[in-house]
Amino acid sequence: MEAFELEAAPQVGSSRAPEPEREMGEGLELEAGALERESGCLGAACEGPGLEMGALERESDEGNVEYKLKLTEVSRARFTQLVTQMKYRLEEGGGEALYEIGVADDGRAIGLSPDELATSLATLRRMCEALRVRMTVLRTRPTGCGDVAEVRVQAEVAVPDA
Repeated sequence: MEAFELEAAPQVGSSRAPEPEREMGEGLELEAGALERESGCLGAACEGPGLEMGALERESDEGNVEYKLKLTEVSRARFTQLVTQMKYRLEEGGGEALYEIGVADDGRAIGLSPDELATSLATLRRMCEALRVRMTVLRTRPTGCGDVAEVRVQAEVAVPDA
């Protein structure tokens, strides 16, 4: 298993005051509909044409698959936590991890607006840069409330000399 070095996280700033550091579904009991309000999607279930997966299984604490509802307005401390979590997922997957962006921890595909998705992918890219790994957006799929992105994160594999 390859080890990944965690370097000091780059400065991540915002002109707005930081929001409390939390992630939907982590240690919080949510009232019905709170997740949809948080993501900006109100009303019917967030499923629509083009969303082949519907809902996924609940996220596991083990393995190389990580669900993130969104990665916007991330503080420096939260960024460091996210990089550490990515390192763990990479180690669990032998150098490869799969991120589902726009998906809640319970497996529901909520979806993100184009701006939220772009910001979340930019944050994910910075996380990859901190670990010197690469990311590939495999596909994006629409939901009734926005898009979900499936992203592969991989450690660079050294090719042995012939």
